[in-house]
Amino acid sequence: MKGKIVLGILIAAVLVGIGTVTVIKSRGNVTTYSEDIKEDDDEVITLTWYINYSWFDSEWGNNIVSQKITEETGVEIEFIVPKGTESEKLDSMINTDTLPDLVTLGWWETENQEMVRNDQVYALNTLAEQFCPDFFEVADERRIAWYTQEDGNIYGYPNYSFTYEDFENNSLTSHQNFLVR
Repeated sequence: MKGKIVLGILIAAVLVGIGTVTVIKSRGNVTTYSEDIKEDDDEVITLTWYINYSWFDSEWGNNIVSQKITEETGVEIEFIVPKGTESEKLDSMINTDTLPDLVTLGWWETENQEMVRNDQVYALNTLAEQFCPDFFEVADERRIAWYTQEDGNIYGYPNYSFTYEDFENNSLTSHQNFLVR
């Protein structure tokens, strides 16, 4: 089941399509998942996910893709979005240690390093080794190297980026969404 949770996080991260995703360590109300959960268990786990963009307005379960992810993984997402200034909301959650399960924000945001320094986030490589070793087969080695910190860990992974080789080979793709009516 834990592997399914990590898989659900990774799939949802790609679908959200913005920023980098960081998995938060909980200190206050710790949510634990029983080791006794069976793979065929119908229990649905809800993860809270802060999106550091006030314009983000999607809700989980309102489309066939998120419904299928929940059906396949047993994971639902409760998105949290700031109503005003993004940095004020995120800084407040960091300072009061009330961070949700996941955080998405830009790679350039100073809060990334602050959460790492405060030991408020898990290393994604450690989680992947333990619960989702296939992550390393699908994650790009160059992006892993770029996002690996001085301590040897990865605390965030981009949903979208280019490598030098992508530019060299002219294999750039659009990061645009499209709608069909």
